[in-house]
Amino acid sequence: MTGGLALSAIGFGLFFLYWRKNRDFLSVMLMAAFALRLGSAFLMEFTPFFPEKYYTDSVWYHEAASSIAGSWRAFRPSDVTGSFGHVNYSRLLAVFYFVFGSSMFIARVLNSFIGALTLIPAWKIAERFGGQRAGKVATSLYAFWPSAIYFSMEIFREASITFLFLWAVYFSLRFLSETRWPALLLSLLFSAITGLLRPEMMVFSAFGLFLLVVFGLRKKKASALYLVPAVAVFLLLAWHFSTQFPYFKQENDVLRLDGAYKLLNDLREGKIKDQSVYPETALFEGVRFGGWLDVFKFLPTGIFHILFMPLPGLYPLGGNPSRILSAGENLFLLILTVVAIKNFILGRRGLEAWYVVLLLLFTLSILAPVEPDLGSAMRHKITFLPLIFSFVRRPFTSQGA
Repeated sequence: MTGGLALSAIGFGLFFLYWRKNRDFLSVMLMAAFALRLGSAFLMEFTPFFPEKYYTDSVWYHEAASSIAGSWRAFRPSDVTGSFGHVNYSRLLAVFYFVFGSSMFIARVLNSFIGALTLIPAWKIAERFGGQRAGKVATSLYAFWPSAIYFSMEIFREASITFLFLWAVYFSLRFLSETRWPALLLSLLFSAITGLLRPEMMVFSAFGLFLLVVFGLRKKKASALYLVPAVAVFLLLAWHFSTQFPYFKQENDVLRLDGAYKLLNDLREGKIKDQSVYPETALFEGVRFGGWLDVFKFLPTGIFHILFMPLPGLYPLGGNPSRILSAGENLFLLILTVVAIKNFILGRRGLEAWYVVLLLLFTLSILAPVEPDLGSAMRHKITFLPLIFSFVRRPFTSQGA
């Protein structure tokens, strides 16, 4: 635990230096967010919150990272095998295991630090829509959001992916308003690194680039022309990473659009089988798509479930404390989402606002048909919560109009 305490001290020291330099609301929120996540990490060392079955992925990442770090110390190749993103995340943990020692506490401290740092891009995105007040609302919500605290502390990829994804979104918004190469290149960089940790995120990033092209054509034809090679390179990267993602592989690595809906069926069933989904948390078990019309009909129901279930009265809570907490959180999220939609409709909807909304809708539409259970849905959605929170504060304005 010594290494974890040293890493905790380094984290607090860095946040304290940031506070001394700025002495603003964000610096206070950063320390509060880190303290909450770190406190949860300490509790996990002595009193785990949930049954052992909830930590299968955490144990795998820890053991893989420990093995990789051990291989580095012995100057021999690592024999860890697994999916592309899982192994890459384990290598990230192994860097800190190599320096501070192999401990699940160290991994949780690292995630707590990254989870707290996520408030910076969350602030910057919200600030573009409603100034500092919007930034305060968005960062306060994310700093104290219960599931965000837990999933950005636990040994999952969510803390790192959320941090990188939000920076990619922020620099895309910067590019929309400034139309300058540095913002585009930084967006591409953060998107590519996100794809190393979770290859399917490249699909969302590729759609974001497509939006940049469309909006660029609307603003200024010349500015959109130099996006073409960037998009071409990025789509090639997306194809490369997707071939590493086993669920996307088809015979001869060719995916036909007219039969792609069948892949959604196989993907859902494969995830349920591989993850040993528990019946009480399974989402739409047995649902089969007979064509693209079935998929589109399913999307409203699917998106509602992955965002807001369980809800009181719509899902059996059975006196389960974690379900009751989740239901309360989701009810609050439903209210905030209604407020965000209202603000988007009534506010000044510039290109940046449309970019975030369309990216969010596309992402949720891709996730909805393939999420196997409520647990994974709750974990994955924390990546997109800051985008919803960005629209909560009034008065709502948008740059890039």
